[in-house]
Amino acid sequence: MPSSTHIISFCQSLLRTHEYEDHCHNGVQVPGKTEVFRIALGVSASKAFLQEASHWNADLCLVHHGLIFGTIDRIDDILAGRLRILLEKNIGLAGFHLPLDAHELVGNNIAIAELLGLENIEKCDIGWIGDLSQKMEFPAFIRLVEESLGTKAPFAENFGTAFVQRVAIISGGASDYSQYAMSLGADTFVFGELKESAYHHLKERGLNFVAGGHFATERLGIQRLGEVLQKNFPDVEIRFFDEEVEI
Repeated sequence: MPSSTHIISFCQSLLRTHEYEDHCHNGVQVPGKTEVFRIALGVSASKAFLQEASHWNADLCLVHHGLIFGTIDRIDDILAGRLRILLEKNIGLAGFHLPLDAHELVGNNIAIAELLGLENIEKCDIGWIGDLSQKMEFPAFIRLVEESLGTKAPFAENFGTAFVQRVAIISGGASDYSQYAMSLGADTFVFGELKESAYHHLKERGLNFVAGGHFATERLGIQRLGEVLQKNFPDVEIRFFDEEVEI
C-alpha cells in the first residue's frame, strides 16, 4: 500500500502548494500511520468529521480547512478534543487551503464555474471569471447556483443589473473582493460567506451577489482531489464525509 508521505507529496505537487503564502499550513498537520489503506475526505477538520473518519477506521484525513491556521500559542479544549480523536488511532491529517481553492483542475472555484456553465473562463486571483452563454434573470441565476451547489444560498441580492451574464467566483470568505470583481467587469459575484461590512460595499457598488455558503462552495475541491487520488492510488479506499452546514 502507498505511504502517507507518498500520497501527501503527490497532493502537494499537484496543487503546487509552494506557490502560495497562506495562513493555513498546507500539508501534514498531524502525522499518522505510515501505510494508507483508507483516506477520509472532508471540508473541515471538525470534531464530527474526525469522529466519522475514526469510526470508519481511516488511516489518513485530507481536508480543506485543517487544524492549523496562523500561529497556535496554546491547545484549547476544542483543538485538544480533535487531536485526541486522531492520536488515539494514529490517524494522519493533512490540509490544503488556498491551493485547493485556486487549482485549475480540481479547485473549488473552477468546479463552480464549470457547474454554472461559464464560458471564456479566466483566472482571477484564486478564483475565476467567465460569461453565461446567454443572459439570465437574477432569480433564475440564484436557482442555478443552488442547484449546482446542492444547497440553498443563505444570502443573495440584486443590487445591480436585472440580468446576469459576467460572473466572478471566489469561494469561501471572499465577500470583501467586490471592488476587485467589479474591476474585472463582473455584474454578479458568487462567493461563500457574507460579512456585514461587505454587504454595504456590495450594495453601494451596485454589484449583484450570491453567497452560496462557505461550506457549500468549498465541498467540490476536496471531492475532485479524491477522484484524482483514486485514479492514481486505486488500491486505497477513499470516501468523502459530508456535513449539514448551511453557512
